[in-house]
Amino acid sequence: MIVCKFGGTSVKDSKNMRQCADIISQDLNRKLIVLSATAGTTNLLSKIAETIESQESTDDFLEETYLEMTQRHRTLYAELLGSETCERLEELFSELHKLIFKMAKLEKKRVSELKGELLSFGERLSSLIFSRYLKSLGMKVVLFDVRKVMKTSRQAKGAIPSFEKIDTLVIDKLLPKVAGQVVVTQGFIGRDSRGHTTILGRGGSDYSASILAGAAFATKLEIWTDVPGIKSSDPNIVKETVTIKALSYKEAAELSNFGAKVIHPLTLGPVQKKNIPIFIKSTFAPEIKGTEISSSHIDERPVKAIAKRDHQTLLTLSSLKMIGAPGFLAKVFKTLNRFQMNIDLVTTSEASVAITLDGNNNGYGSGVHLEPKLIKELRKFCHLKIENNLSLIALIGNRPDGYFNFSQDMSLLKEMRVRLFCQGASLHNVCFLVPSENANYIMNHLHRNITQESGAIKEEVFA
Repeated sequence: MIVCKFGGTSVKDSKNMRQCADIISQDLNRKLIVLSATAGTTNLLSKIAETIESQESTDDFLEETYLEMTQRHRTLYAELLGSETCERLEELFSELHKLIFKMAKLEKKRVSELKGELLSFGERLSSLIFSRYLKSLGMKVVLFDVRKVMKTSRQAKGAIPSFEKIDTLVIDKLLPKVAGQVVVTQGFIGRDSRGHTTILGRGGSDYSASILAGAAFATKLEIWTDVPGIKSSDPNIVKETVTIKALSYKEAAELSNFGAKVIHPLTLGPVQKKNIPIFIKSTFAPEIKGTEISSSHIDERPVKAIAKRDHQTLLTLSSLKMIGAPGFLAKVFKTLNRFQMNIDLVTTSEASVAITLDGNNNGYGSGVHLEPKLIKELRKFCHLKIENNLSLIALIGNRPDGYFNFSQDMSLLKEMRVRLFCQGASLHNVCFLVPSENANYIMNHLHRNITQESGAIKEEVFA
């Protein structure tokens, strides 16, 4: 059995949904289909939730936004299935309308509890319309509410899956439905022990598909998106990138961790555990093989890709008391933990420690906010220097520390004022922190050198 996940751009309109249906029909093993909301829908629903939470919403705004979304889905349904009214679709619209105006009258805490329910309508609508369309083509199809099996705990920044419960429920409730028919379900959403709808976070549809693939012992997971695989770097930054034919799980994990947006960082765990390969493919060019991620693709090439992560903050903590004294780092980490700061990279010298904080962890990619109380606490026992507007560049591959042409590349990094250089903790990345204003130039320079001069990135690795 193959699990297929189609992203928001893949199902954004009737033309794209027809393309998804054609892809499914090409392989009878594509049995479990996980859908995202249509492109832009989750943004509209999030906008509704945010204005209600901030108490800035008006009835006119809520009604206009609701009508914009419902009209979009009515048009999608009509283009695929004609003008006949879909009773279940209208029922979902009615449920959504009641929920929006119910939330608008509640206090902030209750609004937060219902936010997952509100955001779930994007996936519930897209999966309903798509399943009806597949049926109209003569396929045997069942629409399955993923919340029956996707059991989670409730967390503010994204629910935590209860894997043992999910594994049992998938075998008992979902797998029997796959026999002889296609099952269409939703990504991104789950349900907690109190019956509340939860969300796995933005990009969580990839994660949902991976969890379901692992629980169902799928033969492979296909993630269908708008690009034909994972590129050697961000094509919006670097010229002449190429598509990577194959990555190991560890290389893909490093790449997603350092900013590649094609695959959600949490996606790899559930399938790696069961040794299920992932294929990243383009909905709009299905004939291209794309990128395969599996345990069997480990080679000796030192660099396969270059990634960048913006919105980094560097803390340099110095104290002569640190020399030969145990407990200094423990005190630093304990203080940062108390203020819920996520530590990323760490390097140390005899009298100082440098720590990076990732501003993307706040969910908005707008930089790290350091509370005045935290700064005051740290300055009680050390000198503290704070630097912002930094970017982290990572070379991803197999022992990329062996790549560097020190006469050329290191001289460039010196010229560009590298603030931190880190390697050794992983065999699959080398990373360094630079001023954001220089980051794109450095990425282009390194990619060009790696491709043309050192031969570390070779064409035969690419499709």
